[in-house]
Amino acid sequence: MSWGRKSIRGVDYDLSHLDSFVIRVQPAAEDARALRVLVTFSHHVFTRELQEGDDQEAVCGPSTDLRCFCPDRFELSLRLPAILEEAGRRKVHFPAPNHARQRNFLLVEVEASGLPYLIAFNLEPAKKADVEAVMFVVSAHARPSLPSRSRMDTIRFATLVAKTVRGEEIRRPPKKR
Repeated sequence: MSWGRKSIRGVDYDLSHLDSFVIRVQPAAEDARALRVLVTFSHHVFTRELQEGDDQEAVCGPSTDLRCFCPDRFELSLRLPAILEEAGRRKVHFPAPNHARQRNFLLVEVEASGLPYLIAFNLEPAKKADVEAVMFVVSAHARPSLPSRSRMDTIRFATLVAKTVRGEEIRRPPKKR
């Protein structure tokens, strides 16, 4: 998908950094080949909920999910391609056990300001032959109230991708006693 440009009150925003791209993820097994993951994005990475009085020129998204362009989220989104290129070497977090969207996983990047930048995504096996998995970034935004990452269950991103491609169940790690 190509996002193009968005012009709001004479300011032109280039969204091409959010065009789909492929990352390579190397599973831990010595003989495993690198897996190709197609990364795609929702408009939630550069928009926020609509509020009364929002400029109509800033409204974007499909008619079923209209939102307002957010300059803060847009600025943070500029870092997404670099963060996701490095995801294969990182751990990701499971959502809270009672979270409504159990399919989403969380990647947390800490900003220079100290605020957590939460990247929520889901992953599924690819239906096309040129990649093995598809990662859909559902949302990305600063989340000051995020629980401590040390209290969140984790899985290595490369393991998550490999299990997804093989069709294996993704389970939370057992609780430590």
